[in-house]
Amino acid sequence: MGHKELAILNFSHFKDITNDIYVKFTTQVMDAIGECLVNSKPSDTRLAAMTLSDYVTSGTALLAVVDDDYAIAKPAPGFWIYGDAEWGEKDHAVGYDPAIGDLRVFDVYSNAIVRDTMINDQTAKFAAYDGNCAKNPKVPCDLYLMSWTLTPPTDVWDASKAANRCLGQQITLISDLNWAQAKHQHGLCRLRGIRTGY
Repeated sequence: MGHKELAILNFSHFKDITNDIYVKFTTQVMDAIGECLVNSKPSDTRLAAMTLSDYVTSGTALLAVVDDDYAIAKPAPGFWIYGDAEWGEKDHAVGYDPAIGDLRVFDVYSNAIVRDTMINDQTAKFAAYDGNCAKNPKVPCDLYLMSWTLTPPTDVWDASKAANRCLGQQITLISDLNWAQAKHQHGLCRLRGIRTGY
């Protein structure tokens, strides 16, 4: 693994999992790829404030972030708290607060099965994005993730082809949608992540 690249692994959508099973899961991941996991950071620096050079000084780095409450209840080195900015307290265990997330991400999918519906939804969300969490507007986000995902009940692979085929062109159209507003309010705002459906 000599390449100096950073990949973010977002573990989410757990089903029928307990804290004990989660601990087994983290052990298995650590055994398989632990040597590449990001295990530490400067105490006064957020993950999103670190530069690519900070992450890849020793080569390829994998940043494992965990959605939901497992990384809070059972912390483990190399597994960071993913503060999904879409979720409010009712979506999580009592007391969940995205402010405690190691990586706070505006990650709001469309819940659409039609390509153009998804495109319009994601374009509107990015244009309106002000740098804060969706349901917790007093909490700033670290990153914006454009959820370029269709969610049909079956045959996800075929549905994803239509969305992914036009992704490159759409990025050129939307990358500067809210630039002037965000630059004025927050200094900088650029699209930092894209999630595609497979």
